[in-house]
Amino acid sequence: MNDLPELNENAQNDALDATAQGITVNANEQESDLNELVQSEAEISEEESSAEYEAHQQHSEPGEEESLTSHDNVEDKSSTADVHADIHHAKDKNYKQRYETFVASLNAIENPEEKLVLVVDFMEATLSAHQATPHFKSFWDARAIALTLFKENIAPVERVKLWDRYTALSKESRRLKSLFDEQGAFASEQIEIAVTALEKELDNPEEALSKMPEANFLENCSTLIPKKDDYYLTQSHLNLLNAQAGRITALRKELIHTEMRVRQKNKFFQRLSSAGDKVFPKRKELINHLSQQFGEDIQAFIDRYFAQESPHDSPFFLREEIKALQGVAKELTLNTQSFTRTRMALSECWDKLKLFEKERKKVRSEQKELFKNNYNIVLEQIQALGKEIESGEISDSEISDKFDEIANELRRLALGRDELKALREEVSALQKPFYDKLKSIEQERLFQIKEKDRLKKFKGVELRNAIEAFMLDLDSYDVDSMIAKRDEFQQKIADLPMIKSEKQDLERLLKPVKDAIVDKKEQTLMALSDDDRQALQQLHEILKQRLAQRAEIKSQLELIRKSRGASSLSFEQAMSYNAQEAQEKERLERVSHGIEEIKGKIATLEEIKG
Repeated sequence: MNDLPELNENAQNDALDATAQGITVNANEQESDLNELVQSEAEISEEESSAEYEAHQQHSEPGEEESLTSHDNVEDKSSTADVHADIHHAKDKNYKQRYETFVASLNAIENPEEKLVLVVDFMEATLSAHQATPHFKSFWDARAIALTLFKENIAPVERVKLWDRYTALSKESRRLKSLFDEQGAFASEQIEIAVTALEKELDNPEEALSKMPEANFLENCSTLIPKKDDYYLTQSHLNLLNAQAGRITALRKELIHTEMRVRQKNKFFQRLSSAGDKVFPKRKELINHLSQQFGEDIQAFIDRYFAQESPHDSPFFLREEIKALQGVAKELTLNTQSFTRTRMALSECWDKLKLFEKERKKVRSEQKELFKNNYNIVLEQIQALGKEIESGEISDSEISDKFDEIANELRRLALGRDELKALREEVSALQKPFYDKLKSIEQERLFQIKEKDRLKKFKGVELRNAIEAFMLDLDSYDVDSMIAKRDEFQQKIADLPMIKSEKQDLERLLKPVKDAIVDKKEQTLMALSDDDRQALQQLHEILKQRLAQRAEIKSQLELIRKSRGASSLSFEQAMSYNAQEAQEKERLERVSHGIEEIKGKIATLEEIKG
């Protein structure tokens, strides 16, 4: 019974030895297979790594740096691309330092297995997601070292694990390489589109300029308004060139960050360099021209308004104009020197304005004191005059003289606007009752004048009506009463307070009375017997009177014609002269007819007498 356990224990040990031997055999077989895989992988990997390394060398930053170096002389704006090239060069240097540190750490390790673990970890680190871009050069170098280490004597289990990681990292590197190639191709296509659009725009500058928005930054700046068209045109060109320059710079930066073949990248840089030759020199020329023009206009503004110690215009206007000019300086594309110089010049003008305002406030303070004293002087005069008016001891003419004196004082003394307004209100309040009284007196006087005119007009109308009634009733009067009535009317006309033309109008109404008197006398003579010598003598006298009357009428007609021929007559006067002429012609016709009748009777009497 005691031997059985020993037997069993020996059997167990033999079984364990056999199992271990089997495991060792299997491990050796796996190691043999793995060595074959490593050998074949090494051969394939050497070819792939050399090709990929060469491709990576073509994509590496030194090529970009050479391209940037050839483009640096185009314009100062390319300095941005130089900075980015330096950054990438620094990154390459950083990767190189990390790789050298890795190699130093690797050389310090003696155990091949630990070396292989370090190499695989480094390979994984180069493809880590924490990095923006995998550094394939370091990966290929570490991968070549790993292939060499896989040939060393390493524990089979660890070898298998590390080989799995190695193959997975190799596949991942190929996947990432393919992905970055696709991204580079897409980026290259997009850059091609952008560069082509930029070149097309540069070939048609007028069309591109017409699409720029209109500028209106000079609306509040009166100094530059006369030249606003030149400023707007130049700044519109600069806005277009600034946009194009920004696009060129952005495309350069994009090219620096984009993975593509050096030849293709250099072609893009050459095209951007040609575009820069069209943009940057012209832009620099326009900036210098605009800076010079703006500087001259600012100097002209300073010479015009700030050549002497005190400004030549309203401080408010100058303050707003300086603000407007400073705002325009920010809107314009100026070089640094011009912007700084004009800014400093306008700041000096602003300081002068502040100093002037300070001195002006001091002067105004002194003026206010003077205004106050003068205000009190005039106010005392106004109050004294008010007391005199209330007492009634001063005449209206003296009051008017006092008001004139106060008005002269207001014009003579220095007074502020508020003080002058207050004093005028005081004077107006004092003048109102006085002027109301004068107005009432004047209205009464005008009323009396109008009343007199009304009475005068009424008397004239009344006399006219009496004359017209007398003229209608002439047949009822004999010669003596007719003459007496005419003389009475003439006396009344002379006594009326009327102007000469109105009196002449009334006298003209009495002229037919004279004809009526002659007619009455003629009728009396005509009633005598034909053989009476006395009747013949009377007829001769009547004829003589008629002839004299006709001569008088003709003289009157001539006078009327001369008066009517004057050019300064009004319409009413012309109508009056026309009426007088018609009346005189009618009288002349009647008198002429009477003369003919008298001549006929005289002829008849003389024939009978003979």
